[in-house]
Amino acid sequence: MNNGLKNKTIILTRSGEQAVEPRKKLESLGANVIAFPTIKIVPISVFNHFDTYAEKLKEFDYIVFTSENAVEYSIKRLRETKREIPGSLQVVCVGRKTADKCEEYGIKVDIVPDDYSAEGLLKYFSGKEIVEKKFFIPSSAIARTELKMGLLEQKADVVQTPIYDAAMPDEEEIKKGKKQLEGKKIDLIIFTSPSTFRNFLKIMEIDKPSKYFTEIKIAAIGPTTAAVIERAGLKIDISPSTFTMDDLIDSIIKYYSKV
Repeated sequence: MNNGLKNKTIILTRSGEQAVEPRKKLESLGANVIAFPTIKIVPISVFNHFDTYAEKLKEFDYIVFTSENAVEYSIKRLRETKREIPGSLQVVCVGRKTADKCEEYGIKVDIVPDDYSAEGLLKYFSGKEIVEKKFFIPSSAIARTELKMGLLEQKADVVQTPIYDAAMPDEEEIKKGKKQLEGKKIDLIIFTSPSTFRNFLKIMEIDKPSKYFTEIKIAAIGPTTAAVIERAGLKIDISPSTFTMDDLIDSIIKYYSKV
């Protein structure tokens, strides 16, 4: 038992099944964890763009999955349309969890950069000959384009297309989440994407973040999420150097062992 976490109330804004493992781990260390998903992952409404390029996958050299959701929704759509990932295509995954999701679907993963980020992937390919190599990147509808632009700068040919979106949770789930927070002294909130943070502010009707977070610590995965939070005038208290939930939890444990 880690006494630093004992009786700390932690809000986990991650959605669905992805919240199960981190919640169990934090609770096993003595924390009181409230699962309050502030996003709902949904498929895109129109698949025309994805389908157009999915039909031409044999013409690509690499398919890049940047998240578990990208894997899940891409494979689901490919199977719905009677398509599959050709064996000639090299499968690239940002992060071990993303690679594990591929393997769940029986997809062989060829490349997992040591640094689980867009920057890490670009660094990996900077030492490779990728001029005119074709990359297919299925992503979130609100995904940043830094990976695409970085590959283009290395003279690759890149198609990035949405396959899923991040929406607000259902009204009932929002009510349930807000009710769980009533009367609670919150010690830490975990944000795993810019959307989880922005939606939390909307759901809780927070117009002055600096005031709301005066006595609440913030943990964030990745520089993109951290940058959005900092632009709201807030300080990131905990952020791992490797952008995974396991590493974030390890960072949380280390943080509370020192305070």
